[in-house]
Amino acid sequence: WLAEQSARFAPLIGRDLRTTPVAPIDLSAGSPLVSSEPSENSPAELDRRIQRRLAEHGATVGAGGYDEARLIYAWPNEATGTEPRTIHIGLDLSLAPGSPLHAPLDGVVHGFENAAAHHDYGPVIVLRHRTEGPDSVEFYSLYGHLSCDSLEGLWVGQPIAKGVVFARVGSAPSNGNWWPHV
Repeated sequence: WLAEQSARFAPLIGRDLRTTPVAPIDLSAGSPLVSSEPSENSPAELDRRIQRRLAEHGATVGAGGYDEARLIYAWPNEATGTEPRTIHIGLDLSLAPGSPLHAPLDGVVHGFENAAAHHDYGPVIVLRHRTEGPDSVEFYSLYGHLSCDSLEGLWVGQPIAKGVVFARVGSAPSNGNWWPHV
């Protein structure tokens, strides 16, 4: 269903990523964008390196991250008390802080919170969607590292129409202490 309907989705960033210059952003183990010295990977330092990559590609958007093995999660300063994760199971879009995010499909707010722990999601919104047709299926989309004002006025069950701005990209430290991305 997703593959068949993707041409009908509203663009998440308000621009079609198929025609917008997009720079590849690799944050996997061994990437030149990530220093082996954790202190050199503050949000500001990492953002400076990402901004250079965007400039090299003449882009304002960076994309990457799905299924990457990231040592960035296993740094000694991560004090979560849980087993460290190593695989990134999302897709990152690096954008300027405050960039608006548009709902790609009609949905409703399934949940939201400010997951404020260090290197967590920060402000996060989960939308619930439903496919059309007799074999309708529910699925969810998650948007993390948002601006704090993205959570204002939300309620569970709130309808969010396709194409409507429903959130904005956050910045450190309130976005989970990461570089600006969603």
